Formats: sequence, C-alpha cells, structure tokens
Amino acid sequence: MKQRYFAFGCSYTHHMWATYADLIGQNFNEFHNFGWGGSSNRQITNKMFEVNEFYNLNPDTDFVTIMTTGVNRFSWFKPRSWIHSGDLSKDTHDAYPEMTGFIEKMWNDEWAIYESYIAITSAKRFLEAKGIEHKILYGLPFDFYKKDFFNINKDILVLIDRMLDCCEFKESLD
Repeated sequence: MKQRYFAFGCSYTHHMWATYADLIGQNFNEFHNFGWGGSSNRQITNKMFEVNEFYNLNPDTDFVTIMTTGVNRFSWFKPRSWIHSGDLSKDTHDAYPEMTGFIEKMWNDEWAIYESYIAITSAKRFLEAKGIEHKILYGLPFDFYKKDFFNINKDILVLIDRMLDCCEFKESLD
C-alpha cells in the first residue's frame, strides 16, 4: 500500500469544504494537498515539480492526483507568492491592474490551449518516467474549444484531444 498521497489542482482539489482529495487522503499515512483556487494548469504542474524537489516523489511510497483546470486560467509568480487570477477576463483586469494590456494585447485562446497542453502532458510524462502511480482527472472543461465558433487553428485543436488522452476520464468534473 502506498504511504503518501499528493494532490494538485484548483479549488476542486482544495477548498473550504471537503473535496475528492480530502476523501482519498484519509486512506494514507501522509496527505499533502497542494490545490489552490484559481490555479492555472501551468502553476499546478510547476507545483508538482517543486514538491518533487522537496519530497522526492517515490514510486514505492507515493500516489499522486492532478485535477486539471480551465485552459483560460493564468497564474504568475510575484515576489514570495503565486498569484492565481482564475479565468482571464475583465474581472481579472480590474482585480490585478498589472494585467493591463496583457489580456487585450497578448493572451488568446490558442496560447491558452497550448500552455495547458504543455503543462498537462509534461506532468503526465514526468510521473510516468518516475514510475509514480497517478491519476490525472478532468476538472474544468476545455473540450468546448472544439466548437466551430471559436475559430481556432486546427493544429492547436489537436492538443485538446491529447490533453484528454492524459486524463483518467473524458467527462469533466464540472
């Protein structure tokens, strides 16, 4: 039996009430929940790599879950802490004035999909390479980007299916 459980994700993983991670965590000697509301997939994967540096994830003792989040989320690091803005929108712009211009001039759906693809597949490949037992769960949906009205490059749309291939289930928790 695995001794340590590590959970990564957004508020579906760690919130003010019990989540799936809290229920699973009761079955282990050690439970570490690194979920954070509003996290992006990139930040979730970064946290997993950081945890590996401190805890040295071990295939003999550890089990990991990663709950994916929406691809339109953005997280960034300011001195001493991560900022989890959640979905990029006008509300983000109002709450974080430093985002002025970024959302309008730089951020786009194709970048969002690509960045999440790199994060999710990197996490999966890393865990497989280390032999860590894991489950990647489909939290907030991102397959809606395949609808025709988004006008997204077909080469980028392929990445959505590749992200879904990393997930244990093809139906989002949402």
